[in-house]
Amino acid sequence: GFFHLVGLTPNPIAGRGLLVGSGADGSDADPVIQISAVISRLKFYTLLATATGNRLFEVPHTLKGRTQ
Repeated sequence: GFFHLVGLTPNPIAGRGLLVGSGADGSDADPVIQISAVISRLKFYTLLATATGNRLFEVPHTLKGRTQ
């Protein structure tokens, strides 16, 4: 499927995601965003073929084993 972080990613991203922070020197670091902030912005999508072409449809978190 696809996922999107409202306000952080401009378009849905295919596959799995990994949140990584950035250190002052540009190195990887622990993310500073709270998990509750991530969950509140997280949306999942599935790609379905329609009569007018392929479209992404949002899948509620509860269907992906998560709660909002």
